[in-house]
Amino acid sequence: MTASQQRPAKVQHPLSGSTLRNWLSLSIKNGGISSPYFSKALGVTGMSLLNAPIRLAENLRYGKAIQHTQIDQPPIFILGHWRSGTTYLHRLMVQDPQWGYVSSLQAFLPETFLTMQNLLAANLQKYWPEVRLMDNVSYSPSVPEEEDYSLANVSEFSFYCGWYFPQRMGEIFRQSVLLQNLSESDRQRWQRQYLKILKKATLHAGGKPLVVKNPSNTARIAELLKLFPTAKFVHLYRNPYDVYTSTMRFYKKMLPHYALQTINEAELEDNIFRFYKELMDVFFNTVDLIPPENFVEICYEDLEEGEMACLENIYQSLNLPGFEQAKEKFEVYIAAQATYQKNQYSLDEVTKERVYRHWEDAIVRWATCQKLHAT
Repeated sequence: MTASQQRPAKVQHPLSGSTLRNWLSLSIKNGGISSPYFSKALGVTGMSLLNAPIRLAENLRYGKAIQHTQIDQPPIFILGHWRSGTTYLHRLMVQDPQWGYVSSLQAFLPETFLTMQNLLAANLQKYWPEVRLMDNVSYSPSVPEEEDYSLANVSEFSFYCGWYFPQRMGEIFRQSVLLQNLSESDRQRWQRQYLKILKKATLHAGGKPLVVKNPSNTARIAELLKLFPTAKFVHLYRNPYDVYTSTMRFYKKMLPHYALQTINEAELEDNIFRFYKELMDVFFNTVDLIPPENFVEICYEDLEEGEMACLENIYQSLNLPGFEQAKEKFEVYIAAQATYQKNQYSLDEVTKERVYRHWEDAIVRWATCQKLHAT
């Protein structure tokens, strides 16, 4: 039997790495579990209980080391709306061995991943899905992942809580992405939880500077600059018409696996339109806070056509060392992705008009990229 055949047919829910306290708090705050999902919720409860002794052991072994870890070199933050190609850019950049990152193992098991990695070692892969559910991109415990998954397992400050509790998605988006209406104590708690995740990733990476990819951070520039005033930022934008169709497909495919509540499609579509606009409005209003030498913007369609040219542009624009030394590793990775077939999208005229009406600011702003047209 091959390693992929040994992997479990049913993937654990992303909140299975949560603390019991956080899991119960999220459930109560967000209106509880819809009846069709009781068995899924029971599984999350069981896993959080099973992980409790491992969390305790990890805290005893690594707690002081994490607390004393310093992030001496500010991270590079990859920004961009969901389904804008940020995963591909993230995986590309970390082929350069000088960078650290939050792995998928840490993302889903933030409180136990150091211990689990040591316990399971080479057997970890068979417990992991072979591909991502939403797009069939290859997956493993060691690939880079978004730290917002980690945040959901230790706090309410993650947009992905909106996937798990979609009836509260709008409220969760405003609180966790836009960071609106937070008390000062809540804001400080968000900072502590976020820094702990990045400190743990830095410890695991042996002190390397981190490349962090998280679409939610597109609206958190002001907060990130408070934590890391000299951080560098890469913003990746994609044809908004493709973003719409990809995001709708993504939600329809992922929510049956992730959701613990029911939501109708009309509400889901309204959320997609509103979240994109609100995310990009905050981005447009705060991006100028970043010193020009610490910011570069890339069109995804340009990245598709010339990865090496875009990578060189990023390294040069941000004054990053090591591009020449990493070129061969970049080229090997790019060649390995050559057979991947991305989804093709088309829109009817009514939907095209709706996308333009809701997202006109972004479409007009990026019209200089000639590939941004409704297909």
